[in-house]
Amino acid sequence: MSEAAATTIPSEDPQAGKLADFSDKLSPMLVKELRQGMRTNLFTIAFILLQAFMVLCMLIGSAEQGDDTTRFFFWFFVITAMLVVQPIRGFGALSTEMTLNTMDLIQLTRLGAWRITFGKWAAIVAQSLLLITGILPYVVMRYFLGGVNLFQELLMIFYVILGSMLLTAMTVGFSSFKSVLLRVALLIGGGIGFSTLMGIVSAVYVTSAFTGMAPRSYFWESIGMVLAAAYATYYLLDLGASRIAPESANHSSRKRLISMAFILVMLCLPFFGVEQAFSFVTAGIVIALVGIDAITESPTVLPGVLRPFSRNAITRLAAGVLVPGWHTGLRFFLICVAVFVGALFIHVDRSNFFDMQNWLGTVAAVASITFPLLIIHLFFFPVTYSQFYFGLYILIQVCVLAVGWFIGGVAEIGSGLDPLLYMCFPIPFVCFLAASISNNDDPYFFIAALAFFVFSLVVPAVRSLPIFKRMRETFAAIDEGDDDSIVETSERQIIPKGAE
Repeated sequence: MSEAAATTIPSEDPQAGKLADFSDKLSPMLVKELRQGMRTNLFTIAFILLQAFMVLCMLIGSAEQGDDTTRFFFWFFVITAMLVVQPIRGFGALSTEMTLNTMDLIQLTRLGAWRITFGKWAAIVAQSLLLITGILPYVVMRYFLGGVNLFQELLMIFYVILGSMLLTAMTVGFSSFKSVLLRVALLIGGGIGFSTLMGIVSAVYVTSAFTGMAPRSYFWESIGMVLAAAYATYYLLDLGASRIAPESANHSSRKRLISMAFILVMLCLPFFGVEQAFSFVTAGIVIALVGIDAITESPTVLPGVLRPFSRNAITRLAAGVLVPGWHTGLRFFLICVAVFVGALFIHVDRSNFFDMQNWLGTVAAVASITFPLLIIHLFFFPVTYSQFYFGLYILIQVCVLAVGWFIGGVAEIGSGLDPLLYMCFPIPFVCFLAASISNNDDPYFFIAALAFFVFSLVVPAVRSLPIFKRMRETFAAIDEGDDDSIVETSERQIIPKGAE
């Protein structure tokens, strides 16, 4: 009787089983993370506390309509939940899988590195949207209580959602690094930059909509900001995916092409009335981040990666810029810098374009990015073929920044000592501080920054010659179609001793 009843239940309501589970069209990683994430104590407590605080804010707001204190606490709770609690859940999203040795098991399900990373990010974002959905009724209630601009409130919610998506992508992407200290350092730096960016957004774009900004300019600047958030989210997720992907998976080519397209879009926005400062600052930040990622990648000459570039002379020329590795990443970074300088020449006033102080700041900023390469390729060259390359680069960069800020602080305290102190430590970042803080345009600093920039390019370029030679040999083996030759070429040792 029970068996018969069990067999008749699905026939009576065939949709009952389907409604009790996620759709098969969703990514398995997304379903897995949603099931686990919504059962965690952190999400449950955050959701309950947020609802309790919203009710409290409504009770206080009904008693004191239009009170700024109530508005402050309302947004404090929303921002804390969306920009702190939810993004921090992605801190160990990928590293936990690698620590528990479950990453190989997940990859057996034919999920690629990108789908794994995107699924973990999408699960956290979906839960964040659930939190936002839970507070929307309170936003409408605050509007009826009076003293609230509904459009401005909804606009703030939109920017909070963008910020939450971006911060979640940052934590998920950085979680691909096994070192906890490296992840913490990256998150601190990213958090400082994000808080500064959000301050600018809230001060300029949110309030400018009500202070007379031209609608056309505001529209294009809003479009540019949304594009910047979308690109940054993609880039951070792809950064994490590329770190957990096998060596034969080429994420660099797509990432560099999309980055170049975004840089060109940002540099073209001034033609539509967008502020030049917004376009050039955004493009400069992207060039710096993409350049750091490109010049710290481990090189590869695997036939599976090079085969798509072996079609003709143009694709082989593109391989020298798009193939994964620091040897091609350095070229890509130089192309991005050249495009940026060309855009400056087009948009900026010609009388200011050749100003020595502007050139000193530009050259010193670019040389500050490449300066750690000089130290690494001179003293730690075997590390450039290992997974510790990026971590060593960040460590050297942090040390350089600390020294630079110390010298700049001492120079500002001691009157009249700044030129002498800056000249005693003419590293690129110190030269940049001399130009930006002390407004010093002495040719000595320009020559020092330019010299470091040239040396930091020449030394890695010489080190990369054997890799490019191996690439040509692999292309030749692919052209001959000799599988044995291809295997022999790919298996030939290019990693120096000590890199293992």
